[in-house]
Amino acid sequence: ITAIASLSGPATNPVAELRSEPALPADEVLSRVLFGRSAAGLTPLQSVQLARSLAELSGSPLGAGSGLLSGIGRTLGFDRLDVDSSGADGAAALTASRYLTDNVYLRVQQGLTPESSKLRVEWRVLRHLTIESDVSQDAQGEVGATWRWDY
Repeated sequence: ITAIASLSGPATNPVAELRSEPALPADEVLSRVLFGRSAAGLTPLQSVQLARSLAELSGSPLGAGSGLLSGIGRTLGFDRLDVDSSGADGAAALTASRYLTDNVYLRVQQGLTPESSKLRVEWRVLRHLTIESDVSQDAQGEVGATWRWDY
């Protein structure tokens, strides 16, 4: 399929529309864009993510982050608290993250398996350069650099 996203209306209140060729319902199009498969083949967690994404596109408060989990995260002092899938198998993981400074972002992910649990630190060194470091529960680590140019 070919997914087509359009944004219209004033900048203060944009309207998003998602369609496809051949024509499919918006949830089916978004499922294929986000997960690469039909909505019927999604895991329960992926189905929740799909519903949240559709709500976000439609401007619903659910998509705006005013849900129960976001409220708990703010109460605990996190910038973001979320449940997401931690890999290709769709296993659930709880992710808590917070900006320590304007340039340092800390993300802690606790999954159901040791492989899906990790700590990530992102440090914006320059305007377009970020250093990222991941450490998993089994002490395996990765370091990378990302060059990003927004235009």
